[in-house]
Amino acid sequence: MFDTGSGELQQATMACVESLMHQHGQVPTGSPIQRNVEDAFSTLVQGIGVEKTWGVLSFWPEAAAKGIGTERAWIVATMKTAAMTAQPNSPKLAFFQTTILNLARSLDRLAAATTKKSEIIFHRARVIDLWTLFPCFCQNPMDVTDSLAALANVLFKALEDKRYPQLVSIISRALSVLSDSVSNSASETDKNTMSQVSQKLLPIMFKIITSSSPSASGTGGDRVMDVDSPKSQNDTSQLDQGQQTQILSEAIANLSRHAPPQFLHALFKKLMHRLLDEVQSESRDDDKICAYLSLSLALVASETLDEANISFLYRTIKPFIRTDEYGARCQKKAYKVMAELCERNHSFFTDLERLKEMTALLTGTIATSQVAARHMRLKCLKHIVDGLDKSQAACLSEIGNVLAENLLCLKDTNAKTREAAYQLLIALASKSQLDVFLQSVTAALGAETPHMRSAAVMALSRIVFEFAWEDPALQALLPSLLRTVLILMNENSREVIKSVVGFIRVSVAAIPREQLEPLLPELIQSLLGYHKTKDRFRAKIKIILKKLVKQYGYDLLMPHVPENETRLLTHMRKLDERRRRKKEALKESERPGQDLFEEMVESDEDDSDDGRTLATGLTGFTKMTSRSSKMSMKLGSKSVASKTKGTRVSASAMSTKTNHLSTLQLPNEVNGEVVDMLGANMAKRVKFVDDQASRDDDDDSDGAMEFDDDGRLVIHDEVDMSEKPSRIEQPTKKQRTSRFESAKVERNRKGNKKTKQLGAAYKSKKAGGDVKRKDQKFEPYAFVPLDGKSYSKRNRRTAVENMGSVVRQGRKRKQS
Repeated sequence: MFDTGSGELQQATMACVESLMHQHGQVPTGSPIQRNVEDAFSTLVQGIGVEKTWGVLSFWPEAAAKGIGTERAWIVATMKTAAMTAQPNSPKLAFFQTTILNLARSLDRLAAATTKKSEIIFHRARVIDLWTLFPCFCQNPMDVTDSLAALANVLFKALEDKRYPQLVSIISRALSVLSDSVSNSASETDKNTMSQVSQKLLPIMFKIITSSSPSASGTGGDRVMDVDSPKSQNDTSQLDQGQQTQILSEAIANLSRHAPPQFLHALFKKLMHRLLDEVQSESRDDDKICAYLSLSLALVASETLDEANISFLYRTIKPFIRTDEYGARCQKKAYKVMAELCERNHSFFTDLERLKEMTALLTGTIATSQVAARHMRLKCLKHIVDGLDKSQAACLSEIGNVLAENLLCLKDTNAKTREAAYQLLIALASKSQLDVFLQSVTAALGAETPHMRSAAVMALSRIVFEFAWEDPALQALLPSLLRTVLILMNENSREVIKSVVGFIRVSVAAIPREQLEPLLPELIQSLLGYHKTKDRFRAKIKIILKKLVKQYGYDLLMPHVPENETRLLTHMRKLDERRRRKKEALKESERPGQDLFEEMVESDEDDSDDGRTLATGLTGFTKMTSRSSKMSMKLGSKSVASKTKGTRVSASAMSTKTNHLSTLQLPNEVNGEVVDMLGANMAKRVKFVDDQASRDDDDDSDGAMEFDDDGRLVIHDEVDMSEKPSRIEQPTKKQRTSRFESAKVERNRKGNKKTKQLGAAYKSKKAGGDVKRKDQKFEPYAFVPLDGKSYSKRNRRTAVENMGSVVRQGRKRKQS
């Protein structure tokens, strides 16, 4: 922790901050140096706190008179981020009110004094930046009792200020932080002060949500800065209305925990009456209904409502669930309130009569349920199922009537709805007898539509995945269940085949080896039997086959493979054998041989294994350096073989020769510079070069000096190598390539070809337009061939390029 109490240390800190600010302005925006400067400033804020950091900054008087310049705007943002992370001492709300808000008022006066729109926007943006520091001072402040009451008046005016709608979200987040801090505090005076402040702020926060605009505050409100300013709307970016409502609702829920029960009961009663009046109104407004339901949701989340208020709210939202007369948004919000009631106040639904009423309400409204409300509806059912016990089997069986809806929701386009459907399915399976529940789900395999059959298979897959590992009874049922599901592999529906392949993949992992072996003939025949729809899932089928090969081996699986699909397993076996041979060859190459032993014993040079010295071994001998070393060895051995022309060379001599063909070249070694052998990039900078090439390139360092008989130095004339270029000798025999390499080269050659445009055969070479030649059967652009493979994810780009020659792309419509 830093201490800037002494004058000398404070002067040194101010000089350090001035240096950081100067350095930040001299480097380009977004450069690493600029980020390092911001990190250093963040460390200073976390070490001495926001208040002391504010004190060592000397430009605030200038900022109050002229504004905070762009070159210094980063200071407030960095200070806010650092202070939210950690602070050495508890902050003071009084410092924010007297120091930071005074600067904000000065900037607001500068915005009011100018008529230029750009300057107004600029100064108001700096005001918003200063207000973003408010949540930092709400983290465990030390002066809640002394300063919060006076600050509440400023917050009330700030929430009503139409010029700064962003303040609503900033203040709401800060109040949530402050509420949590006071709740964790042991001071009763702080809690009493928070209770008084909540009574003052909750009505205005309710009013903001129920207004037509999130930033509206009603007529005649005072302004936060107490100065005259233009009534134009704020030009800075605003949060989405839904996000702002959510932030406000969270703040209301946190503040409601500190409000007195009598005040909260009166506020809730007034809210319910307004909701009923709006519902019964002839000119019904769905936006206001959703706003009232959002406020009800916030009060339920606060867990401060008594049983009478909960019963009143339950009776109020029942009509929204029972009928579809209201909009989809209203019904979705009503289901959300109901789900919160079931989760927060589950004791309210423990009564058997009310539980039956609730179950009948949810199971009897399948036809009137909106699509947008499916997610929350499933959450309601899940919360009810979680609270049931074995004595309430009748309610559980009644909830089972929505099993068909639950299965269909597994195929919903909304990811949240699908996850909620899976959670409800798991809850029902865990509360019911698993074998009986499994029979109910299996019965859906005989449904009329492929969509329902696919959903049933997906449900079985999830049940097996969740319970088969710990339930022996379910493991005993899996073989017969797998035989039943394999029947669906003969369907022509793509979604059914996809679900069945997923079920097979889960079952193969869950069924024990001895129970799965009798099913191998039927399983492999279903997977590999020719089916046009299965072609899209060959990658998934191959994964299942790899898992089966790992368990049983190729010899046991090959007799059950259809004749027209044996090539697949043969190819897989070849790949596995090739991979195994490469692994064994790699192990053999790493093992030291006899030639290396003799060279190590007889040679006077440093120990080296073709570049694998201690230094390169520590820094990492990469595949690239190994490949370059092996390539130089091959070329060297071929050139030696061509030069000898029939001369027989012993294997040991050839091995010794090739070992000396490539040498290790360290970076900057020629210039005599010091090389960091333990550097992170050392392995990438190591090079293997030919000895002869290195001697040609560096004669001064590797070549020996030559003297005549009189002792004089002999200097040879340089030979112009450009006049007589050296001829690279080619191998005597033609190098043969394998069929695999040939196919690979041919595939790359075909891939490099440009995509042939549609209608290229009809293009005229002499003039514009199309032309029909003698041997052409069809008219120009008579049809465009359609192929399913052309529009897959892999080939979609090529198809678009082909169609680009036929259809011109129109201009993109500008988004308003």
